[in-house]
Amino acid sequence: MADSVRRVLEQMVPELEELERRGYFSRAEIKSIIQKRQDFEYDLQRRAALKSDFMRSIEYEKSLERLRVLRKKERNIVADDRGSSKSSSEYSIVRRTHRLYERMVRKFKGDLSLWNDWIQFCSASRSARYMSKALTRAMQLHPTCAAIWTYAAAWEFEHNHNATIARSLMQRGLRMCKNDPALWAEYFRMELLYAARLGARRQVLGLGDASLDEATKSLLSGAIAKIVYANAIESRPDDSAMRVKFLDVLAPVPIMNKSGLEEYITANILENFADDPYVLYTLSLNRFEKVHQQGDVSLEDAAEQAMDIFNNLYDSSWQDVEQEKKEEIYKAQVDVLEKILVQAVEDEESHGQCIEYVCDECINLGRKAREDGVFHERIITCVERAYLRTGQYQEGLKYIEQSSCLAGEVHRQKIHLELYQSHVSQKNSQADEQSKLLFDADASVWFAAIECCSSEESLISLGDGFISSQLASVTCAEDSDRGIVASCITSNLWLRIGIESARKFYTQVLKCPLPGANFITHVARLEQSLLHSNSSDALSIDAVRHIYTSGTNIYGSSSIKLWLDYYLFEVSLGNRGNCGMVHWKAKESLDDADAFITECHMTVENMSLTKW
Repeated sequence: MADSVRRVLEQMVPELEELERRGYFSRAEIKSIIQKRQDFEYDLQRRAALKSDFMRSIEYEKSLERLRVLRKKERNIVADDRGSSKSSSEYSIVRRTHRLYERMVRKFKGDLSLWNDWIQFCSASRSARYMSKALTRAMQLHPTCAAIWTYAAAWEFEHNHNATIARSLMQRGLRMCKNDPALWAEYFRMELLYAARLGARRQVLGLGDASLDEATKSLLSGAIAKIVYANAIESRPDDSAMRVKFLDVLAPVPIMNKSGLEEYITANILENFADDPYVLYTLSLNRFEKVHQQGDVSLEDAAEQAMDIFNNLYDSSWQDVEQEKKEEIYKAQVDVLEKILVQAVEDEESHGQCIEYVCDECINLGRKAREDGVFHERIITCVERAYLRTGQYQEGLKYIEQSSCLAGEVHRQKIHLELYQSHVSQKNSQADEQSKLLFDADASVWFAAIECCSSEESLISLGDGFISSQLASVTCAEDSDRGIVASCITSNLWLRIGIESARKFYTQVLKCPLPGANFITHVARLEQSLLHSNSSDALSIDAVRHIYTSGTNIYGSSSIKLWLDYYLFEVSLGNRGNCGMVHWKAKESLDDADAFITECHMTVENMSLTKW
């Protein structure tokens, strides 16, 4: 091994001398480079050389080359003293890096990530000869990897400007990779780019369209790409996703008569996959975005044209569609309508008409789905939001009552409608209606009510209703949902109205049977955030301690989280005496003191490590 390492080092002598002579590195730096390379070489020539050994050596050479390039700019090293514009010092480090990659992929042939690293380095270092060598060997060893064939064809097309060899590589790749859909899409893209570049070349040369013959016009319109598409669907007739991918590939490429090719592919997809939910969703969105980007068409018209994709199916062969697929198609249309609604809300000019159109479409969709016996939660939720947005509260309630799904989000939407209807029809008794509705309600109803509070008065009224219901309640469990509700109301008051309003609410809640230890922790942390930021609105330290004490008096025997939060608050203040007192009280009060001690030690230790 020593002789082999010695021989390798001796072969480096001329290039290292050249690096020193040109002024890239000093004599001491050259000695350091030799020592590092010798150490790496011993690692690489052992019997069980590891992949990491090669990677460390390669990274060292890359960093060395970056340093050489930087010094070339700083020291203005332009040409050789003997008149040569490029000496061995310019490429010796890169050449050694390539040789290391060659040795590594020879030993680890099956690791595609290593081949990818080498190919990327060839591209970054502009090493065309090594790129050809790497791609050739990679295709020989991994003939079923579509990515390698794609990269090789792209290299020939982009770098060598040889479309003939690029086509040959694509076709060989398709034979070897069993008609891979990604490879078909890239082949289609390459032919589109070829046609686009021919068109751009004619424009640069000043050749007009009048001089075009039929063959050239067909070529510039993507005739070869159309043949590729036809061959692709023949080889994979049941792959709808691949056909849609072709449209995505075509969208950004500027070729002559592009709309004609788009219409041909779209018609072909709808002819064979008219009831495929993914196809309908994708084509509808693509049409909306395409029409909207034209600029001279309103958002409402773009939405109408997008919905034509679904309406054509409803008007033609809807009765032949299976029941399960009908539900998926309805959900796909819901997804499209919601995306259009988001776009309409962001559009300041014509969003009003478009929003109204989308809501009407959602309501019509809900009616049609009900006729077909489809009552999916996703569909019902969308329809109810449309009723809510258009103010048709009574109709929305009727629609929900006629559906067979009243769980989860649908239940929340029902509460939304009931609260809004109560607000509209009985404004004078809104608080009473809310209290009646929410008195025995679960957390989801309260959350729905919070979302309905559009004004400060309604939010304060809701807080008063919670206090009234809590007064008539009993002390809740430490992790109760009512504690989460109280925390949510506190945060909304804090952010939307002000600190004092939130304090007034939680102070009154503390006088009631407590809704949970999680509420105590939440309120205390809100006040701590002001205390640690030295805000003028912050409470005193004793006031925060009083909040914790209110909770530990009730949940002191069971809530480890509450005691731990109290203890960490004292730790943050740096008062060891108070820390010890809280720790002692927790051990005396808790039923499971050992669990608290373990949690306490682990948390403090993690805090110390983080700080360190």
